[in-house]
Amino acid sequence: AGEKAGIIKKGCPVYAYAPEDALISDEDASVAREVLEKQCAKLSAPLSFIGYGDFELLSHDFTGQRFKTTKAEYHTKMLAPYQPIYALMAAQAALDTKLADEQAVKQGILDCTWPARMEVILEDPTVLLDGAHNLQGCLGLRKSLAELSGRTPIVFVLGFLEDKEHRKMLEALLVDTDYKIAAVVGTEPQDERRFHAEDLVREAQELMGDQGEEVLFQSFTDPKDAVTRAILLAGERDAMVAIAGSLYLAGEVRPFVRSLNRAKNAR
Repeated sequence: AGEKAGIIKKGCPVYAYAPEDALISDEDASVAREVLEKQCAKLSAPLSFIGYGDFELLSHDFTGQRFKTTKAEYHTKMLAPYQPIYALMAAQAALDTKLADEQAVKQGILDCTWPARMEVILEDPTVLLDGAHNLQGCLGLRKSLAELSGRTPIVFVLGFLEDKEHRKMLEALLVDTDYKIAAVVGTEPQDERRFHAEDLVREAQELMGDQGEEVLFQSFTDPKDAVTRAILLAGERDAMVAIAGSLYLAGEVRPFVRSLNRAKNAR
């Protein structure tokens, strides 16, 4: 928070994500709020916190989210539950500074996309690609899947770098979840720091314990093979696919899956 607060300029309005609504501890949230409040007071910069209490969610599915404030209704194609907060931060900044009118803001929020951020890259079966590559990102993905998947089982394709908190990330995605897990397919980002797929699957099995009795575990060193297998499994089990763990992995599989989608649509 201290480093991010360094960008604050004297007299310049600040719009911040309410720390209490972030996927961090209560202690960290309290510290973040205090740092921002002190820095803004020091620089006479008006500070507004925006969080889940500032909007009402009207709908949320794989096509996007509709939400409203006391003043307007918005639609975003982005799927993560926290995206309306980001959208409202940008909207409030644009409207308060008169950089855009309400209609332009609504259109901007509708048009905004973010590759590999809860992105649906194939529709039948549903294949969701997320760039979650740290614990906070995996907690966000867990929350998103709990809201979106319903009763549809999930086939995970996961690949991490060795120097990341891969055990905690696996625990966040696989243990005591509100969604059903059909399979865990481990793979490897094509980087020298990769966490080996077999080790990933072994760690996932250990963490899941009895919860993994009906879960299929497989590993493939090549991400394309892992994704191909996951798509086949999803078709067999009426499931969806969620790919996550590394931006390197996302960069490798995104064009591959999109090419499958184009080939399918061309038939």
